[in-house]
Amino acid sequence: MSYKKLIDTSLNRAYNNLRDLAIDAVLTLKEPSTFDFNNSDVKFSKSTTVKTKIVVVNTKTINKDRKVIVKELMLKSKEVGDLNAYSNIKFESKTWNINSILKNDGFIVMLEAYSEA
Repeated sequence: MSYKKLIDTSLNRAYNNLRDLAIDAVLTLKEPSTFDFNNSDVKFSKSTTVKTKIVVVNTKTINKDRKVIVKELMLKSKEVGDLNAYSNIKFESKTWNINSILKNDGFIVMLEAYSEA
């Protein structure tokens, strides 16, 4: 058995052991095709939804001009594919925008997602 397969199997086992800490989410991956610089309009060639399990690692609230909730999330890389700034994720009955990808080591993805409160 290769190390990649061993790590992937162990990661699946770890997510199963997390039980209710790993919550259901729907990730919407959007592929931009064109960008209009005159009006900042983005056209998307394809949009794909992926059901996955996520773990909320950290939550913080930012109160500057408006109240924004930022969550640090952990996902399995194999399930989510290519993420970009146009992708979003729905969980806790809210749609969250992806702010930045903090880490992607090929097995897990750590990212920041935000939503206005």
